[in-house]
Amino acid sequence: MKEELHMNRSQKLFKNTAILSIGSLFSKGLLFIMLPLYTRWLTPEGYGIYDLLVTYITLLVPVIPLNSGEALFRQLVDAKTTHEKREIFSNVLILCCSGVIFFLAFWKIFLKKLLISYSSLYGYILFYLISEVFFNLLMFYLRGIKELKWYAFCNILNVIIMTINSIFFVYYLKLGISGLMLSYIISFTSVSLLISIRFRIVRMLNLKYFKFRRIHSILMYSVPLIPTSLAWWIMDASDRTIVTIVLGSFSNGILAVAHKIPSICQMIFSVFNLSWQESASESVYDKDRDRYYNKTLNQIAILLISIGILLISCNFIIFNYIFDKNYYAAYYQCPILIVALILSSLAHFLGSIYNAFKETVRNAVTTLLSAITNIIIHLLLVSSIGLYAATLSTLLSYLFAFVCRYIDLKSQIKLKINRRVYVLFIIMFLVILFVYINHPIINIIVFIFSLTLFVFINQRIILNVFKHFGGKLCRN
Repeated sequence: MKEELHMNRSQKLFKNTAILSIGSLFSKGLLFIMLPLYTRWLTPEGYGIYDLLVTYITLLVPVIPLNSGEALFRQLVDAKTTHEKREIFSNVLILCCSGVIFFLAFWKIFLKKLLISYSSLYGYILFYLISEVFFNLLMFYLRGIKELKWYAFCNILNVIIMTINSIFFVYYLKLGISGLMLSYIISFTSVSLLISIRFRIVRMLNLKYFKFRRIHSILMYSVPLIPTSLAWWIMDASDRTIVTIVLGSFSNGILAVAHKIPSICQMIFSVFNLSWQESASESVYDKDRDRYYNKTLNQIAILLISIGILLISCNFIIFNYIFDKNYYAAYYQCPILIVALILSSLAHFLGSIYNAFKETVRNAVTTLLSAITNIIIHLLLVSSIGLYAATLSTLLSYLFAFVCRYIDLKSQIKLKINRRVYVLFIIMFLVILFVYINHPIINIIVFIFSLTLFVFINQRIILNVFKHFGGKLCRN
């Protein structure tokens, strides 16, 4: 019976991940394909400024609605009736709109002065923010009501609209950063309108559903997530801010591109984590919960490390033949960031367990400590080792976050890291060493070895993916 329960959960987790992966991998893959074009259409300085602005926008997107989107998803998972779902959505939307109104007042009083250097982009920044806030809220709603196919479709559509518009505005009209931001505004707004029409969002809204008890329960879950979001953002934004101030926008452009390759690991995990959040929450009261959590942790760790090894071995291909030569300095930063983002993904995995237990305060504390660690290390090292201070401080802070959460959760659930995980980490560090040697023959040998290792380790996953999608194609 236990094995059957575990299989049902695992099958559901795989099915949900497969559905979400279609949308996310397509959309992120298209953005990755567009990256070499952006590096040609925008200078390193221009791309560095755009990356810094988007980094600050990323902070405000969850903060403006008080992270109520996370609470919307978590409460919809538990909701049993249509009336309860409407009540949850109506109260979350009231919080979200209140946050936007407060932000608009805050924008006029303070934020415009803070962003005085980018006065020509005020309007774009404002509409980018608001359109993304409501887009994200509606995407949380789709996940909460388990419309995962629509969630995947909307991700794809959003990126297609953005890509077409960016080609028009940035390449043909030469609008630069403003053209890129306008492309996102149009895509966020278009997809939000589509979701609103298809799922009759207006019918979900009614002031009679407003209840202080519901608002209180939403805020009790979502508010502790704000320091968590802030801390994760600090670990990312502090690097870019310090680099821009100390080393200049050119170096931040290099750092931004260096982040793009490791973000593939983060992208793959983020797809899995969307379905894992639901699975972890649904399994929180199961008798074999600990065994399920531990097995899933080791499986995702092995998958991510094997992907990381393969990506590191591809470094010479990406920087010699894909990216513009002006960004070649990022070649040596990428391997460090790949390791960092693997550790970040594992820390987020454990963070989802905190959220399943509704222990959002413990989640926030570990993240804040990691953010402080990141800033201190970066400031201590930036004057002596330059751009390496950003990547090394990121790696060490994510390691700190994972270790803290792992030790803390071991007091509550049984967790044990498999020996294979340690062996793969050792192999990854050896691959990094050979990649830094940067000899053409060694690079090819390391790539062939890494590809073989990836296929060998993940052969069951690869076969399952082919069976899943191959079976669907045959039926169609």
